[in-house]
Amino acid sequence: MAKGKQSANKDRPAELTYWHETRQPIYSLAFVLPMVLVYEVGIVLVNGPIAATRGYGVRISSDVLLRGVMEELFSRLGLGGIVMSGMLVVLVLVVWQLASRRPWKLQPWMLGAMLGESVVLALAYCLVVKVFIDPLVVMTIENDQFPFLQSPLFKEVVVFFGAGVYEEFVFRLILIGLVALIVRGMTGASWKVGTFVGIVLAALAFSAVHYVGLVGQDFTWLSFVGRTGAGLFFGTVYYYRGFAVAAGTHALFDVFVTLFFAHARGT
Repeated sequence: MAKGKQSANKDRPAELTYWHETRQPIYSLAFVLPMVLVYEVGIVLVNGPIAATRGYGVRISSDVLLRGVMEELFSRLGLGGIVMSGMLVVLVLVVWQLASRRPWKLQPWMLGAMLGESVVLALAYCLVVKVFIDPLVVMTIENDQFPFLQSPLFKEVVVFFGAGVYEEFVFRLILIGLVALIVRGMTGASWKVGTFVGIVLAALAFSAVHYVGLVGQDFTWLSFVGRTGAGLFFGTVYYYRGFAVAAGTHALFDVFVTLFFAHARGT
């Protein structure tokens, strides 16, 4: 009897290993690092000719915010050189991993499974949008014409990888945690309650940021509610599956939506 119980206890952690381990910072770091590199290298290629002809570059708002933080930090430290938002994301994840005192070990199959999760979640949410939301609103995708490397599809994929990492970093990893901390400190509520409030507020902020700045879109209540719903979905994925899967799901959802619309246009 004791032997059987011991065997069951041994099996139980094995069942939970994947779901627990892939929420750790080391897996987030390994999973999002390629996305950061695709965005940071791709955006340089995209912006070269654009800046030369139009005088400005293309960047997502969360990237601009993080770059501002990095530039301020570098200037205070008396450092110069290249500033990339990805440096801050990597720094936070590395510090988090060090603070966790967990081993720096990875199992490649888990990274593959995380990618599979992101694909399934992105396709599922994309299907919901296409079946239930798309029929209610006419949605369009900007189709600016640029030279090769600045083709609409290449530009969008690069931007989507940046959005997946940096928007999830700002609105989920940072903002949800900050709101949860404030709610707990001010009201004594549980972390779960604080996190729920954080998910809702982060979703509202995530939606609102799309309407501000030089490239902000025209505000409509329908699009605001739709983006808030997306923020709630990504926040829920973040809560249950962690930063990496939320970032991957976000990026792949944007890619799939673009590809579906391109297919619908016969392009």
